[in-house]
Amino acid sequence: MNSQTPQSNRLLFTGGSITAVIILIILWNFPILTDYFELKITDLKFSMRSYMEKEPEMNSDVVLVALDDASKLASGYEYLWPYDYYAETVKKITDGEPQGFGMDILFTLTVDTVGWGSLVDELAKSYMVVNPYSVEFGSIKEPFEINIHNGEILDELKMNNLSHVGPIEGKHVINIGYKTKSELVEVSAGLGFVDIKPDLDGVLRRIPIVAEINGMLAPHFILKLICESHNYELRNIELVSPHKLILHNFPDGKTVKNLEIPLDGEGNMLINYLSLDKIQYQIKSRQFTSIPAWNLIQLSKAPDLTGKTVIFGDHSLAIRDKSITPMDGPLHNPLIFGIAMSNILDADFIT
Repeated sequence: MNSQTPQSNRLLFTGGSITAVIILIILWNFPILTDYFELKITDLKFSMRSYMEKEPEMNSDVVLVALDDASKLASGYEYLWPYDYYAETVKKITDGEPQGFGMDILFTLTVDTVGWGSLVDELAKSYMVVNPYSVEFGSIKEPFEINIHNGEILDELKMNNLSHVGPIEGKHVINIGYKTKSELVEVSAGLGFVDIKPDLDGVLRRIPIVAEINGMLAPHFILKLICESHNYELRNIELVSPHKLILHNFPDGKTVKNLEIPLDGEGNMLINYLSLDKIQYQIKSRQFTSIPAWNLIQLSKAPDLTGKTVIFGDHSLAIRDKSITPMDGPLHNPLIFGIAMSNILDADFIT
């Protein structure tokens, strides 16, 4: 008999056990490694699904109006676009009679006020635009800062009859960062925060779909835009847990349904990306619409936007409103918002 076999097995078992213990100790002390592997597994799902041609789609009811570099160059204003042109874009969109309209552009301070009145007037005539603001998240031990700057946002949120919630760890807002000018807030259909935060490797994979602001469950810009375009009451939104958000009695054709949005355990919705190649294919085949702002202005009449929800955003290089994505590198944030909105409208999520 070979007496070395049991001894070899014991050595192999002992070595394996020691290795396993060492790995557990490393992962316990360096959880960032576990997080890294989890992120890469998520990215692998995107790649495999794309390879198998089982990607999600852009919802045809979502329309992008892009203030891109081509629009700025064609208009003769490479950097700062005149307010008159913003006003003309808003008018063309409004005249198309969309179901919803969100402007992913923050108008804060500017020296040049030429044409500002025209923009305010067009937004007032429309009175359907959802405007953005930004927030600062902090510890639940810190109260929300009450001041004149933040009071305007609070007053607007109170008018939305939002659900009341307790402090939410990781989604507790302690301050308002930037907000669009007061004149625009007054003629808005509502407001939504636009904050996003990449993962540790710099890749954007999730959106904080809701936040707690002074005891109210406030929606992200894309969620507010969806609700506004469907005449949906925000008070019907329930944060069941950090893993689930439910839109109770959400419109579904001629009926209603409970739309469940899976969350990542920290109150974020994972973005179910599709490849840029597929997006471009959908545009070429007219399954999805993206219109350069200057092209829209040049149209003799407004396009038919009946039943559509429009996102008007700045895609120009000067603004640098981009995020790194797991599939195609940097993408414009308004496009990413359109993808996330499509996920919700199609109930097509990745977990």
